Amino acid sequence: MSLEELARYLEPQRIVILGFGLEGHSTYHFLRKLFPDKPLALADRNAAGLQSFAQQVQDPHLVLHGGDGYLEACARMDYALVLKSPGIPLKDVEEFFPRERMESQAGLFLKLFRDRVIGITGTKGKSTTAHLIYRALDAQGFDAMAVGNMGKPVLDLVFDDVPERLYVYEMSSHMLEMVSTSPRYAILLNIYQEHLDHYKSFSDYAEAKLNLLRFQKETDYTLVSPNVLEYCQGKLPGKGKSYLFDQHQPNGREGLFIQENRMIFHRNGKTYDCGPENLKRKLLGQHNLNNIMACLALLNILGVEDNHRALEAIAGFEGLEHRMEYVGEFSGIHFYNDSISTIPQAAICAVEAIGNVDTLIIGGLDRGIDYHELVDFLARGHVRNVICLPATGHRIYEQLKELPVSSSMNLLRAENMEEAVNGAFAVTRKGMSCLLSPAAASYGFYRNFEERGRVYKELVKTHG
Repeated sequence: MSLEELARYLEPQRIVILGFGLEGHSTYHFLRKLFPDKPLALADRNAAGLQSFAQQVQDPHLVLHGGDGYLEACARMDYALVLKSPGIPLKDVEEFFPRERMESQAGLFLKLFRDRVIGITGTKGKSTTAHLIYRALDAQGFDAMAVGNMGKPVLDLVFDDVPERLYVYEMSSHMLEMVSTSPRYAILLNIYQEHLDHYKSFSDYAEAKLNLLRFQKETDYTLVSPNVLEYCQGKLPGKGKSYLFDQHQPNGREGLFIQENRMIFHRNGKTYDCGPENLKRKLLGQHNLNNIMACLALLNILGVEDNHRALEAIAGFEGLEHRMEYVGEFSGIHFYNDSISTIPQAAICAVEAIGNVDTLIIGGLDRGIDYHELVDFLARGHVRNVICLPATGHRIYEQLKELPVSSSMNLLRAENMEEAVNGAFAVTRKGMSCLLSPAAASYGFYRNFEERGRVYKELVKTHG
């Protein structure tokens, strides 16, 4: 769809922008550039924020719906198109608006540029993989841009588009829940329990993720892990040509696998050597090897066979802040910040990747996620000291206390991050590591995982 066709689609619609944070502002400016005099409605619980914006822009064609009853007010107006921001839970608005009337920035952007979009999602690893892909494409000479969670709201970029540009689009489930178009290149890393406070069920969350693939055409490409294939019981939605990336090759599957210490891509009856398994890299862990494999498989699909420049860029990538980030050595202890960890599987991967974790700090907002896998992992003695923060950490503390193995573990209950860091300095053996990998969201305790990570790092650096 061209921009002119999109404008013709939007022009007759009575539109409300639902949620007026960063993306809502972006949507307003995009629409106002297309339609200088079109009536538009803004809706948000923050009535004062809407009023302040209206006074600032002096737009005579604005209607505002603010305060606690803003959803009901919008529903009474019977808008034809509801442009919902990702931060507003779908389960909270479905009773007010039919699904077919709801749209999003991600949906509009995909309508415009789907053929040049590389969409990446997954419960864990999407930010790292998106950055890997962007850096690898840039190293290989592609005109690529990182968008979505990695950059500006995507509609800010529409009027500066360049033909042939590839958009590396990191997409959350919240972005995907309203789309009816899938990108030509889709990478779905994994599906685990997450965001159960945002969705009615785990199934609703997973189905939002699967929208990345659901609307693909036969000329499109899908890259998935065995975890995703298992969730879909072997049958992926959408018509895209699918490839697996994994360290073990299942019979009959095409994809990128480890064979004789090489990463080998089996595609269309041919094999391609994409690099050594033991590539010297700064990203730790087998899970990051999987992320690298997804990146290299995509490059091959894009026609890159000589990928040495991409391999150099991947090898030099140090990772992102708050993702198994090395904080430094203090009092002979190595400290790591993995505040991005919001699910049990992330904490397990971090412990395994770092390798000499003597102390693990866990705990955060309780969203009803099942923690038995993490409890079982800790019960097998992988970590000597476990420091438990509220609320999920306290729950895990009680579960571990009931197990016979608890006598050989040092379980500490902390009420806040300062107590946890003080405890870590007291119990962690010199030469070993202390890891913050909460396996839970930060909300209710911190504004976001970034703030949690910064608080942890500051406490570590200023201790004593």
